[in-house]
Amino acid sequence: MNAVEKVSRMMVGTEPVTRSQLLEFQGMVSKMPNQIDPEAITTHHFAPGVYGRQMDLPKGSLIVGKLHKHSFLNILTKGVVGISSEFGREIVSAPSTWVSEAGIKRTMFAIEDVQMIGIHPNESDTRDMEKIERFVIADDYAALDLHDREEGARCG
Repeated sequence: MNAVEKVSRMMVGTEPVTRSQLLEFQGMVSKMPNQIDPEAITTHHFAPGVYGRQMDLPKGSLIVGKLHKHSFLNILTKGVVGISSEFGREIVSAPSTWVSEAGIKRTMFAIEDVQMIGIHPNESDTRDMEKIERFVIADDYAALDLHDREEGARCG
């Protein structure tokens, strides 16, 4: 089975996907031809204490989301998207708003042209994307687990 067939199989069905399947899927997607440059479809928005990341995905786009350290608001303002994670699969139509919990990696397939905005805390009001990424994104599940333990130690 080639990569496109394997990716297609992972996107259909109703069963949740595992973390290892998501990571395998991410590796396959990154090697597929005609991949979209994430920066080309991303617009950054800033307000006091808040960072918004807007993604405009053309119909047929397939992406694997980043692993977030914190829960954040996700707003689908346009389109229909298929979302798969280790907690299930669903089709979401705009308009829709939900909380994306910390530590969840997702695959997204744009069934129609999609506009999605993630709203993250930005307490330092920085516009330095490297600093924002370090605060918001975990490199891998191991880093996220360490982050969770550190958060627990500070709060306990």
